[in-house]
Parts: sequence; C-alpha cells; structure tokens
Amino acid sequence: MDLSTMKYGESSIAVLKRDPGNEHELWVMKEYGVVGSWTKVLTLTLHRQWFPNILGFRKNGEVLVQLDYGKLASLDLNCQQTELHGVEVTTNLISLEGSYVESLVLLDKAIGVHYVSL
Repeated sequence: MDLSTMKYGESSIAVLKRDPGNEHELWVMKEYGVVGSWTKVLTLTLHRQWFPNILGFRKNGEVLVQLDYGKLASLDLNCQQTELHGVEVTTNLISLEGSYVESLVLLDKAIGVHYVSL
C-alpha cells in the first residue's frame, strides 16, 4: 500500500491510498484538524490492470486526473463525470488538441490547479 498527501481547498489535506492489488481510495479532511471530518470521496477499482493517476484538486473541488495515454481530465466528485481538457502528457512531451494562444503567464500561478505532480 502507498499513501500520498496533497492540498485540499485553502486549508486542508487529502490522502490518496494506492493499493495496486485492489483499489485506490481518496480521503479528504473537510475541516482541518477535525479527525471526524475525514470523508472518502472517491474509490477507483482495478480495471484491466490500469488506474487513472490522481494529480491533485482544482479550486472548484474537481479532481485532476491523468487517464490512459496521458490525457488530462477533471473528475466531478458529485456526479462522477469526467471532462477531458485536450491536453496529453507523456514522459517527454506535452501535446494540445485544438488551438492555443502563447502567453507569458507564470506556470506556478496556474488558475484552478492546487497541485500537479507528473
């Protein structure tokens, strides 16, 4: 079993429990420091030897995941729906579907993303 922590909201944390033989669970502490506020928000069950990679949370509470073939998507925890972002990340390459605009926006100031680890 593998445990990792990440920021949740403005002042709390989440824990991802990875169990390669069974399922992954995502737990969040809804109120920081209150043990009773721990809530399991997501369970991913093994499907054909593959799990989505959970990268972090967006500011709106959606979970940012990396799907098969490196595609990035947001998962709405309320309705369990995913929305693809048209971005594909592989080991040495990031590709975008559709058009884009060059920008000087600093990457560490990304809008809507609390934590990303690739």
